[in-house]
Amino acid sequence: MWTLERRKQGELLVFVIMVVSTVVLMLSTLTLQSFTSVTGYLHLMSELSTSTLLGSVVTGMLLGHWYLAAPTTSITPLMWLTKVFGTAVLIRLTLSAVGLYLAWGQMVTLTHWEWLGLRWLTGIIGPLVVFIMVWHILKYQNTQSATGVLYVGVILTFIGEMTASLLFRELQQPL
Repeated sequence: MWTLERRKQGELLVFVIMVVSTVVLMLSTLTLQSFTSVTGYLHLMSELSTSTLLGSVVTGMLLGHWYLAAPTTSITPLMWLTKVFGTAVLIRLTLSAVGLYLAWGQMVTLTHWEWLGLRWLTGIIGPLVVFIMVWHILKYQNTQSATGVLYVGVILTFIGEMTASLLFRELQQPL
């Protein structure tokens, strides 16, 4: 859709995919509890922030690969995606901290603490460090290095979000 001067159709397609994905995500996680309890609302917001986090880091990494083929392209879209990624990391950090506060008394086994450590190191702190690194690398317009660091961000984010999913299944709190 992006070729042959059809940018508007490509943007429309991306917007439609984003809206449909958000609706499907919300329909798959929404219950009456989502609107009547703090945990339900926190879980819904957690799911939306997770999708934004994963979507922005994967799309940023893929866009960074495109710069290898077209190095003279403006890096403005990659900078924008990096800002979205950083914002999503900060939102995810906040929601995870609130979830941790609510689940603190339920953290009774060593496995819970190990998962929590893995979740915070790879899913919160790691992506935050990746965001800072990519932001500084892009100041020098080095898209190749930024793409490599974003690839690490994709791996860390997936590990962190899978661990958060395990913790949610065990504790019923979004961490």
